[in-house]
Amino acid sequence: GSNRLEKADYSKGVLERFTRRAETDRTPPIPDQNNAPGGNAHVKTVLNPRKADLFVNPHFAIYFQGYHAVNENGNTVPSWYNYPVTTKKIVINHYSVKSLEEFKVKMQRGNADHLKNYYDMQRFKNNDFNEVFDDGILKYRDARREKGISLETFAKRNQRLLKALAENLLQTVTGILPPEFYNGKTETFLTCFNVAGYLKKNLPDESCGKFFEEISLKALSNINSFHPADVYLLMNEMPKILKLSCPSVEKIRTKMLNLFSQMMDDMRRRNDWSNFRKYDWLCEFLKILEK
Repeated sequence: GSNRLEKADYSKGVLERFTRRAETDRTPPIPDQNNAPGGNAHVKTVLNPRKADLFVNPHFAIYFQGYHAVNENGNTVPSWYNYPVTTKKIVINHYSVKSLEEFKVKMQRGNADHLKNYYDMQRFKNNDFNEVFDDGILKYRDARREKGISLETFAKRNQRLLKALAENLLQTVTGILPPEFYNGKTETFLTCFNVAGYLKKNLPDESCGKFFEEISLKALSNINSFHPADVYLLMNEMPKILKLSCPSVEKIRTKMLNLFSQMMDDMRRRNDWSNFRKYDWLCEFLKILEK
């Protein structure tokens, strides 16, 4: 809410000036949305982009089959609202009105994403709630103000990354793991691949990063069972993978061609021609890269 401030006091920051909000359970129904709960039930989505096909808007994503949004308790969130409201682990402070003076500036500016200007005094009244004192966000100011990174912190971070790579990849070097060990680990090995690439660029000697980069690609090439989301992950990483010259690259490219062919057969049976065209184009692209 506005903290009942009419004037804007720019000598203080937003976090200090606005410390009052609506009751947590304020969820008025939205008439033009079939009376779905609004107010504090309205969410922003924090997600792993590797699990989502596309973002509709900041409130809602379309996920790959088998994945969905959850709230802080692990319960499914079916749409752009989370009801009943849960706030014990994560919240977003939305400073939607600020002071009356600042809101009037917003009214003059209008919406960035709509031709119609939705900012008017009725909107101010509908969102100006100040019943509850809440300065919990202030504890995060030190983290917000932290600038740069010391050499010591940089070194510790890289040590942690190297340890994580070793824990996830060194066991694959033995060559005695059963084939099923690799299945379901596409995201893990792709993450290792990207971390290794980061270390290759940022460590004084690139050999360590290059070593783990090649191991992660070899682990990827040993995967024999892929979820459709896994294929999409690999598809997005293929431009980076194909730039490298290690032996596993060709094996991954061939495996992707086979996966595309299988998926396209399934799309034919389902008359899913829009996705068929997408994978057909990618299949041709990978064939061209072979020549």
